[in-house]
Amino acid sequence: MFSRPAKQSKAATIASFKISHILAKHKKPFEDGSVVKETFIEAGETLFGDFKNKTEIMSAIRELQLFRPTVTSRIEVMSQDMANKLKHDIMYVHTLLHGFVALCRANEDFPSYFSFHCIIQQQVLCSKVLNTEEIMGIATKIVNSIRARSLQRRLFML
Repeated sequence: MFSRPAKQSKAATIASFKISHILAKHKKPFEDGSVVKETFIEAGETLFGDFKNKTEIMSAIRELQLFRPTVTSRIEVMSQDMANKLKHDIMYVHTLLHGFVALCRANEDFPSYFSFHCIIQQQVLCSKVLNTEEIMGIATKIVNSIRARSLQRRLFML
């Protein structure tokens, strides 16, 4: 008996949130929610004139809550939700990174460093720890050999 109005009310609330999000995304004044609702009503009269359930559609449009205070509270709720999700994600990454560093410190084969700041510094540290002199020496000899012979050099040019 009451399930249909409850579903309709829930759909109107979700639509109100979506319209509020669009208004905020496009940096429009919150009063524009009333203009959007009025536009929906006028367009609905024309668009749904031949539909059998026109009155049901129009009542759903009229049920939209798009007045300035409502749009303001919807945007505040979305903002708070985004802030909470961001805090959760930051805590997760923080825990993940500290867990990774703790695992590295616990491993005896891994060099002992005080902290890891960013990927570029990690690459520099790894290049100092790993012995790449032999590999770089061979690569340098190959490049110098190719550059020394002009015919071979032309073959490798793009």
